[in-house]
Amino acid sequence: MAPKFISELQARTVLGNQYPELFKRLERALMEFSRRTDSIIQPVRTCLNIPQHGEHMAAGSMFVTMPAYSIMDRAITTKLLSFFPGNRTCPVINAIIALFDVDSGVIQAILEGNAITEIRTAMVSAVAVHHLADPSRMRHLAILGSGVQARGHIDVFKSIFNFSHITIWSRTRANANKLAEDKDVVACGSVAEAVKDADVIVTATGSSAPILERAWLKPQAVICSVGACRAEWRELTDDIMTTSIIVTDTTEGALVEAGDIVQTGAAICGEIGEIIDGRKTVDKSKMIVFKSLGMAVEDTVAAKLIYEFSE
Repeated sequence: MAPKFISELQARTVLGNQYPELFKRLERALMEFSRRTDSIIQPVRTCLNIPQHGEHMAAGSMFVTMPAYSIMDRAITTKLLSFFPGNRTCPVINAIIALFDVDSGVIQAILEGNAITEIRTAMVSAVAVHHLADPSRMRHLAILGSGVQARGHIDVFKSIFNFSHITIWSRTRANANKLAEDKDVVACGSVAEAVKDADVIVTATGSSAPILERAWLKPQAVICSVGACRAEWRELTDDIMTTSIIVTDTTEGALVEAGDIVQTGAAICGEIGEIIDGRKTVDKSKMIVFKSLGMAVEDTVAAKLIYEFSE
């Protein structure tokens, strides 16, 4: 039997209708991953750097393969993803996910992966904030960036939490204004303005140099760093990284790929799965950084959920 094809629209629709279930399954997967049992097997993703060529292609382009196995989800997947930051008329990230049956190895589905990448990343940030932030101090959310991940985080965080104030900033003010209009949030002219008094900050930029400074932040702020997914890229200044509690999705990956960690040598407290599991704790009165690189098992969870609920 030919594998089922699941389009971007189908994937987005299913996940949009299953936010609570996706939250629960990702929370469970993150915890199980950090236990390092055979129930989840996931190597560090392979990144193929693409040499710059042509006047329209930006440096930093890469092709990524991300396989994972999850016995709990009864699934094997691999994501094939291209990241071309110079794209202007098409998405920067383009991805497909192949879903295999865990018993027979038969291909069950091919899924367009952009919506999955967007939504599962935002939902993992939501899981992290749920476990890292003091619920009594979650009034103001700040989003840095105006791309796909910024939009995804606004949608997911509005669904999961009850922030009374949401501000955004983007290098391109027109993009910030458009996003603010679309999502009914407030666009700001500077990073400092956007994060002033923010309780939770999401950095979802394509920046290769730090844009966020500790002096602008509340002492108890929780930062979800979603950008800077290469060892040579940064979003956060040294003083944030060296004086905050650092939590990762995957420590093994962060030590290789997360520029904010690689370049500062910042000490990692633990993985979010260990926090969920109760094996490690954090002091919520201090600044906390959740460094999210994204993991293949997150795609496995989302792809299997979509497969189950697709007509």
